[in-house]
Amino acid sequence: MGPPEPDTPFSAYSLAEGSIIEGDERYAMHGDRWPSGAAGSPNLSLFLGSAGPGRLALRLARPNILTLLTPPAPLQVAGSH
Repeated sequence: MGPPEPDTPFSAYSLAEGSIIEGDERYAMHGDRWPSGAAGSPNLSLFLGSAGPGRLALRLARPNILTLLTPPAPLQVAGSH
């Protein structure tokens, strides 16, 4: 996926979607695992590991799932001020 063509709408969503598609074509379709971890060691963490691309793909498929980077607003209890 290269830079957007001139006069083409471009968003973070399309960049994220393109990254997932490119990664799938590069790794999963060839039976390879997505690279993860520091120094090539397997890692399941969110930022360095395989949980990151998985979470990204989940949020693309289900946009109503909140990000982990921004805490949700506090719940408002009926009758409280």
